Amino acid sequence: MQLTRDKLLNNKISNKQEDQTAKKRRRIITSVILITSILISGILWFRNKNSEWFEGFQEPLVYKVNKDSSKKQTSSSAFKNKDDVLQSINLLTSELRGEYGIYYFNLLKETEFGINEDSIFTAASVNKVPIIVAFYQGVERGEAKEEGEYILQKIDIQDYGTGQMRYQTVGTKYSYGQLVELSGKISDNTAAYVLEKLIGRSKIQANLEKLGFINTSLTDNTTTPKEMGSFFVDLYKGSLLKEKNKEKIFSVLTDTEFEDRIPKGIPENIKVAHKIGNEIQTYNDCGIVFAQNPYVLCVLTKGVAENEVLDVFPKISKIFWQYNEDQL
Repeated sequence: MQLTRDKLLNNKISNKQEDQTAKKRRRIITSVILITSILISGILWFRNKNSEWFEGFQEPLVYKVNKDSSKKQTSSSAFKNKDDVLQSINLLTSELRGEYGIYYFNLLKETEFGINEDSIFTAASVNKVPIIVAFYQGVERGEAKEEGEYILQKIDIQDYGTGQMRYQTVGTKYSYGQLVELSGKISDNTAAYVLEKLIGRSKIQANLEKLGFINTSLTDNTTTPKEMGSFFVDLYKGSLLKEKNKEKIFSVLTDTEFEDRIPKGIPENIKVAHKIGNEIQTYNDCGIVFAQNPYVLCVLTKGVAENEVLDVFPKISKIFWQYNEDQL
């Protein structure tokens, strides 16, 4: 009998303890819910009151482009000076294979800087630009005509790399103006070869050396970022050709079949006259960006991996675009 009373007493005490524990647990849960609700309400209130700041904190670095290209492009760039640019480029390329050479020239302020800009690189098809320019210099001297006729010969076919002429029937007729367009738009090797033969390699080379471009060689297929970039600067300023012929060259170097490098890093409504070049472990692009604040950019590479260089190329171009816009 005594055992039964003790058991009942123990059960009663146990039940009371459980009730107290349950009440304590409910108080904790209620407190947690209350605190959480207060925090969420505070965050929502803060976000509504400071929506621009909050969105800016969440979003990555971007640039915004006005549809009217005559107006100044706005940028959220963090590249305020050339040191910022150089540091960012080095961070992008330091872990990549190969070597990168870069030259930048602001055509309004005439400021310049680069990375490995005086190093010698394989030019690849970038060297087609001096050939095209030399052709129009010949036109201006009366030594060549755009309407002149060329008949495709087997001996002239360059059976490698880019282009469509090597697949055409021997005897196909072209104007020299068409050969210029093929050399620029699709980087046709046969077309450029015929133009070079018409003008003469030695004459083209002598003109380059007169301009001070001692490391740009058609025979060795070499150049430097600064020399090729400076060649585009001279072309833009009109010191190489008359305005009409200069504009013809800009036309054949715009909207080419190879828009995956410099043009890919800038807004689509901005004109870029440029020339790419490819060789084994070499991917190049040099040209003029016709922004409100126009500039020349030349990027040459060697020993690079295709997947890496084609990924980083537009990023390099974008950095220079953003930096250049902040110079206005």
